Amino acid sequence: MILPILFFIFFPFFAFVYSLSDIRKPALAFIFIAFYALFGYCNHFELISADIARIGYKFQTAYNASNAFDLYNEGDRPDLYSSLLFYYLSPFTSNPKILCAFIGLIYGVLSYAVFVNVYKFWPTTRSFGFYLYVLIVISNISLVHMTGVRFYTGGLLFLLSAINFIKGKRLWAIGALIPCFIHFSLIVASGAFVVYVFLGKIFKIKNLSIPLLIIAFVVSFINLGQFAQGYIDMLDIDNEALEVKINAYTSPETSAIQHEQTAYRAANILFTTIFNIISKIGLTLSLLILIYKTNFKTLSAFTRNLFLFTIILSITALFSMALTDTAMRFVNLAWCSLFVLFPLLINRLQLNAKQWIYSFAFFNFYSIAYLFFNAPRMVTPDLWYAPLPLLIYEGLNFRITWFVI
Repeated sequence: MILPILFFIFFPFFAFVYSLSDIRKPALAFIFIAFYALFGYCNHFELISADIARIGYKFQTAYNASNAFDLYNEGDRPDLYSSLLFYYLSPFTSNPKILCAFIGLIYGVLSYAVFVNVYKFWPTTRSFGFYLYVLIVISNISLVHMTGVRFYTGGLLFLLSAINFIKGKRLWAIGALIPCFIHFSLIVASGAFVVYVFLGKIFKIKNLSIPLLIIAFVVSFINLGQFAQGYIDMLDIDNEALEVKINAYTSPETSAIQHEQTAYRAANILFTTIFNIISKIGLTLSLLILIYKTNFKTLSAFTRNLFLFTIILSITALFSMALTDTAMRFVNLAWCSLFVLFPLLINRLQLNAKQWIYSFAFFNFYSIAYLFFNAPRMVTPDLWYAPLPLLIYEGLNFRITWFVI
């Protein structure tokens, strides 16, 4: 217990890498979570296209944060999560690094609670394939996504709650229904959970689940966003608070800054679009094969129910992509659910784990590349080699001086 912690104090990043060997162990679980908090603390906020730069600057200037619930009820904010963080932390500090450390701590706890299931369910000897699989899993919803602050925090809470509900812990249903207060668009995921609870069993009928999955995949390529926005406008919603929430996630997404349409940006958009399509194909194809190979009657109750939940979440994610470009994040959630499920199926379906892992790596190449490309851009360089006390000391009096909203 003591040696890994000492290792973390002197070499935080290398200790984090070591913790991935088995985060079921208490000391390694602590290091895994603590590094997420440290990653948040070491954010330099210079990548001003990231949400965290805007949120950090707002926190720095919000010395007298208004009541979060009042802002939410009045429609001034679409979600509660970031407002609550402002409200409870601003009386003690205006340092955005400390805010981001708390965001990272919460995100790290949720990430650990979801990803530790992969270690628990993995049936075979730990090999190169297993650690490649771990890399794929933690890249799909990575610590870099933490800087978006709300969606993936709420998404991980949703997944954790759904998994625990499926394990028989019924009170966790509350956790699967409240993530829309963290990011309003997660009401879509909560809707999938409700469908699972009331209609989940019928999806083990292959003649239903397979066609629905194929239809959802096809529909995901159709742009229904403008039609949906027009329909919302026709509703003429009187509730200003609700209208703010809907418009916040149905209107085209804008960045904190206007990007110049350079050749680099055009190439980046093309790269992202291509691999988003590959990710959708991979999710759909993987599920179709697994559904076809599975006799649901032979599975344990937990495995069967997690499988049905994953099918419903994936269908919902694909359908939602027809409404907004940002719905690719729901596909990431569906992938994460599949990653937790897959170890339970390896022996039951006699799968060639190595071939499946390599295919998962290809289908999730964008997420892996996104992690390795953006992680160094978001934090101070000494995170990768400096000791913990120095990293903390350097951020104690930190101020953002270059960002103007």
